[in-house]
Amino acid sequence: MKKGKEVLIWLLKCFVAGIAAVVILSVFSLFYYNHGIRRTSETGATDYSWENKFHSVGYEGFAWGINDANGYNNAYMLDKEDIDILLMGSSHMNAYNVPQKNSVSYLLNHMMKTSDMGYGVYNIGMEGHTFYMCSDNLKNALETYSPQEYVIIETRSVKLSMERMEEVLTGTRKKTPAFDSGLIYYMQKVPYFCLLHKQIRDMCGLNDISLAENNDDTANETDNNDFGELKNTTLDYNTQLNRYMENIAKEASSYNVKLLVFYMPNTCINDDGTVGTAGNSQDIAEFAAVCKDYGIEFLDMSGIFLENYRQNYELPFGFSNTEAGKGHLNRRGHELVANALFDKIMEIEGK
Repeated sequence: MKKGKEVLIWLLKCFVAGIAAVVILSVFSLFYYNHGIRRTSETGATDYSWENKFHSVGYEGFAWGINDANGYNNAYMLDKEDIDILLMGSSHMNAYNVPQKNSVSYLLNHMMKTSDMGYGVYNIGMEGHTFYMCSDNLKNALETYSPQEYVIIETRSVKLSMERMEEVLTGTRKKTPAFDSGLIYYMQKVPYFCLLHKQIRDMCGLNDISLAENNDDTANETDNNDFGELKNTTLDYNTQLNRYMENIAKEASSYNVKLLVFYMPNTCINDDGTVGTAGNSQDIAEFAAVCKDYGIEFLDMSGIFLENYRQNYELPFGFSNTEAGKGHLNRRGHELVANALFDKIMEIEGK
C-alpha cells in the first residue's frame, strides 16, 4: 500500500513537472516560433489564412507583427474600397521573417501612396501558396477584394509542371487542409507543440527553408517527358502553358484588372565567389513570351538580384541566423522586389 502511494506521488510529480516544462517552453516558443494557427478560408481567396493575431519569428530572421482581421499580414491598413492592387504569393509575401514595415507589401504601398498614382496595396500572400494555388484561387480573390487596377502574383518557377497545370485547368486541385478542428487544432494552441512539429519536419527534410526554395513544385523531367518523343513533349508543354496562362489572363480581364506576374529565382553562391540564379534563360524567355501573348505583364528578378550582388555584395535570401542566400527573402530582398514592382507599374502607366 505504501509503495503504491509512493508511485502515485512520483507520477504526480512527473505530471506537474511536465506541465511546467511545456508552459516554460511555450513562452519561449511564443517569440521564437509563433506562426500561429491556420483556418480554412471562407472566401477561397487563399486555401487558408491565419486565425491568430500575433505572430513572431526568431529561428529565421527576427520579426513580429499583427495580422489583420482577414488573417493576412498587412500593417498598412486599407478599406476594401481603397484596394487598387492585390498581391498574391507564398510565404515570401506572407513575410513573417522580416518586420512588417520591411515587407514587399508595406514598401510598395508606401511608394504607391506617396506617388502620383496613390494606389493602395492589399496583401494576401500566404505560407505554402505556390503559383498554381494562387492561379486556382484567383477568381475568388478578385471576387472578394475587388482590386481596381492590378493583381500581382509571385512565381518561383517559369518551367511549370504539366500535372499541376492540369489540376488547375480541370478544377481538380485539392485544397491544402488547415486542420482547424479536432485534436490537431487544439494542440496548435500550445506554442511548443508547433515548434516540436517544426523540428520533426526538419529531421524529415520538410522544413520551411526547403519549402521556401522549392515552393512552386518546379517541373522536373518526369513532369514533362511522359509523352514519348521530346518533340511531342515540347509541343504538349507549350500548348498546356498557353492554355494555363490564357486562363488566368481571362480571369483577370473579366474583373477589369491587369495581371502582373513576377519571377523570383533562387540564388546560389558559386565556388569562385560569384552569385548565380536558378532558372534557364530559355525557359524564362518562353514564359515571358507567353505572358506577352496574353497581355500579362512579366517581371524577372534574376538580373536585379545579380546586379545588386555585383554592386553591394548583398543576397536577397538568408539571415544572420541562417545560411547565406538560402530560405526566405530578407529585408534587402523585400526592398529589391518592392522597388522593381513599383518601377514596373510606373513603366506600365507610362510615368
